Amino acid sequence: MDIVNKTTQKHFTIALALSAIASAAAYQWLVILMATWFLLLMGGVSLFRSANQKFYSVMWGIFIGLTLTLALLVFGPWELYT
Repeated sequence: MDIVNKTTQKHFTIALALSAIASAAAYQWLVILMATWFLLLMGGVSLFRSANQKFYSVMWGIFIGLTLTLALLVFGPWELYT
């Protein structure tokens, strides 16, 4: 199963952007962000494991957006958690 194809590219991009913005805005709650990241790393909840391609691409969009934002917060120019 492809993560993103032409029909789900919009959903993936929107989920990635929204999760990145929400994660950056909620940087004080690092423990919650890391728990969400770990849940998505382990495969997400059963809803996202369905055969619906839109839910699958949204889950991966959230995971990648959260990963990029956490990397920016921890290792980025601000180094908020050193």
